[in-house]
Amino acid sequence: MQYFLPGAKFLAPILGAMAMVLRMVMLLGGTDEKGLYPAHAPAWVFLCFLAILTAIFFFLLSRSTDPRRPYRENFPASPAGSLGHLAAAVALAITGITEWREDMGIPLGLLAIASSVTLSIGGWLRLQGKKPGFYVHMVPCLYFALRIFLIGRVLGAEPEMSRYLFRFLALIACMMAAYHLWGFDVGLGDRQSSIFWSLLAGFLCLAAAPGSPDSLMNIGLAVWLLTNLCSLEPRRRPIIHQAPPAPPAPHRDPKEMDHDELIAWALEGLDD
Repeated sequence: MQYFLPGAKFLAPILGAMAMVLRMVMLLGGTDEKGLYPAHAPAWVFLCFLAILTAIFFFLLSRSTDPRRPYRENFPASPAGSLGHLAAAVALAITGITEWREDMGIPLGLLAIASSVTLSIGGWLRLQGKKPGFYVHMVPCLYFALRIFLIGRVLGAEPEMSRYLFRFLALIACMMAAYHLWGFDVGLGDRQSSIFWSLLAGFLCLAAAPGSPDSLMNIGLAVWLLTNLCSLEPRRRPIIHQAPPAPPAPHRDPKEMDHDELIAWALEGLDD
């Protein structure tokens, strides 16, 4: 599995693009006379199988790396990572503004805008390779938790799982990914868990994007999580240079030794 690990940041969007195509095929297939999507539509079945296999693959992949590294080794300065933070910040800001007019109300919108601010700060710090404060990923984590609770009540009235399943799973995975990024901010990060949840959340966000009212947010979050993975490169082992062995002491005639040297020479002979 370690062979595939460095390329995981490319595998996740490829698998996510495949999931997007399958979901679009399902949606383009249309509904029946009752307004429902076919329960066993081939595209839906393949999408579910792809998601299950992808989750298993990412789990096994994440287990093949070491769980701990210093922060700067995990998250070095990265322009791509900084832009990923900015993409999520813009998406959350737009989502937060639109949510002021929805049933979810002002608290969720305010938390979305606060998340946008903290992720913007995180993007600036990622550009410099500096460790962010605890609030940078804590606020988005709280936002996802509140959104899961509020949206769960709305989606409970949906008659079909195919309409909301990936949208809901994407939010759960994003909350877990943000939680583990928050762990790095406070010195408790777990590389294996963070890699797994970030990869899975990026995939699920892409899978949920087609036909979702959260499409913009899902795309922005996928870009953020897939550009801010822990370093996937193998850890370099320090090269230890051993000093060359000392040359053997030159042979001396006992007659030329003084009293102390003669005793030391005699004891050395006994040790041998």
